Amino acid sequence: MLNGKNFGNYMVSACFLIIIFSLGTYFLFTEKAAFSDAENRELAPAPRLTDENGSINTRFYYDLETYYTDRFPFRNGFLGVNRTLQTAFALKPPGFDGEVTFVTVESNDGQGKSGAPESPQSMEDTTQNTSVGARDEEVGAAEGSAEVPADTGEVPFDFTSLPIIGDRTFELYVYHEPRVREFADAVNNLALACKVPTYVLLSPASSELYLPEKYRAPENNQKPAFDLLKTLITEAEYIDLYDSFQNAKDKEYLYFRTDHHWTADGAYLAYENFCKATGQNPVSRSEMESGRRDGFLGSLYKQVSQSAGSERLSGSPDFIRYYFPVYETEAYNYANAGMLLGSRREVLLPDYEKDTNLYNIFFGGDMELMRMESAVGNGKSIMVARDSYGHAFLPFLANHYETVYAVEPRYFESFDLANFIAENQIDELLIMGYSFPMTGAYWLNWPQELAKLY
Repeated sequence: MLNGKNFGNYMVSACFLIIIFSLGTYFLFTEKAAFSDAENRELAPAPRLTDENGSINTRFYYDLETYYTDRFPFRNGFLGVNRTLQTAFALKPPGFDGEVTFVTVESNDGQGKSGAPESPQSMEDTTQNTSVGARDEEVGAAEGSAEVPADTGEVPFDFTSLPIIGDRTFELYVYHEPRVREFADAVNNLALACKVPTYVLLSPASSELYLPEKYRAPENNQKPAFDLLKTLITEAEYIDLYDSFQNAKDKEYLYFRTDHHWTADGAYLAYENFCKATGQNPVSRSEMESGRRDGFLGSLYKQVSQSAGSERLSGSPDFIRYYFPVYETEAYNYANAGMLLGSRREVLLPDYEKDTNLYNIFFGGDMELMRMESAVGNGKSIMVARDSYGHAFLPFLANHYETVYAVEPRYFESFDLANFIAENQIDELLIMGYSFPMTGAYWLNWPQELAKLY
């Protein structure tokens, strides 16, 4: 005979089983989404028992768990509740008349993490809100530790937080003088090895233009790095973009608010400066066919999408403008320095729909080694060693160079750039990117590696 206590236990167990059974049934018989609008990312694909070679997939149970977690019944509703709670309990710093949220993200091989290959892994499992009080302690610690021993290789600041202020989020730069000097030395060595006119084009990151001063430690300012590079780079022509970007920051749409890249208009401003330095006349934007795609939520949004404040970003997405070269242009991508078995790439893909990274409108995404042929017909050629900022910049070069080569050194364990330039009789070399490579351990390697003669 059941007493009241046992009956209550049975009822709780029965209700629990009914809920589990109902959720399981719901999961089995409902359509499985492939994309999460709430997180702006692709969801994990269905797991397979065997891999492509017919071997047992040893990660099957892990992949199954990830697949189910990504499609847990009513998951978007739970995520929405989570964001609401985080927003409700997010702290505001003293004296600030709006909202700011610092989101801690997964560290990735030192400063310049966003320079890693495109389509970065989602970091939703590792993002969390950091209280402003704790953040203030970090800033205070940084202010008290500006001097860093040159031999430690350590940066005196936690740069793994992304502040969300208004409808914009930022990467935090950290100035580290020894690494800037190391970067300049590597560039000088590379220019000497290649023996062609060499140019250096580095833009500030958006935080230098738009991050309020009261949320910066001194180490966050990028100008000292640019000023130092002007004095240290002696074997190449350093093209100073700093003042141009500062002067245009309130007039032009230079950087995305939800992504770490510059826009095509930011790239155009850099292109104007490049043309001035090389004695060429830039083609005006009005002369180039252009278009626009709306609804872009970029790489930084992906990292903070489940945090308090992210709704301000999703409610005000970016747009992407693009400009076609005035000459007919073809592009090819190669996985090797011998340029064997190349694959055709479109310079611009206005209708790009492969994934949510609309920055891939430019060339369809990253390329190891690109060769771009323009109908300009002047016989001129240039090699561009670049990070992903080059995507939006390269189409403008087709207006001036018959052949444009572009290498993303992060995809090569070694690449004899000097020999490549000599063998292909390339006229000029451009080293370009944004401020993070100057002090990032990850990106610092590539000018050093390219300068080596293998």
